[in-house]
Amino acid sequence: MKKLLNIILSLLLLFLIGAIYWSFGNKDIKDAEVDFFQTRQAATAYVEKTNLWEALFRDLVEHLYILFPDGTLYHATSYESNQVALDVYQLLEILQNDNHSISDAILVIHNHVVGPIFSHNDTQFYHILVNRGFKGHFLLYVMPLGKTRELGR
Repeated sequence: MKKLLNIILSLLLLFLIGAIYWSFGNKDIKDAEVDFFQTRQAATAYVEKTNLWEALFRDLVEHLYILFPDGTLYHATSYESNQVALDVYQLLEILQNDNHSISDAILVIHNHVVGPIFSHNDTQFYHILVNRGFKGHFLLYVMPLGKTRELGR
């Protein structure tokens, strides 16, 4: 038992001597110390230009998104290339049941796979939303052109 205790004490002594040597005797490491405050100020961020609409409208079908100030984003699609088969009154009811009023919406955007103009149905949809209090932006993202158009402003 005494021999085991001597071995443990010897190892502890070696560890202590090594720690003292490393702390005071290793000047290369001391010289390499970094002031983290200066490092944070000197760091540069990577900035990349991207298009949010390209991320949301990736496939060749129409989608509709409604954005609210709290960050809630509603998405609708019927997976058709020329329409989102959605009744505007049904949409308003869904929003109301989820405690979101269309009058609070910031943005309504949908895409067209082909045509760069708002359809007759788009215009009717917009006017019903406006009559229900919508004051936000009503946008169309034209996929082939990579352009966004706005209705009503």
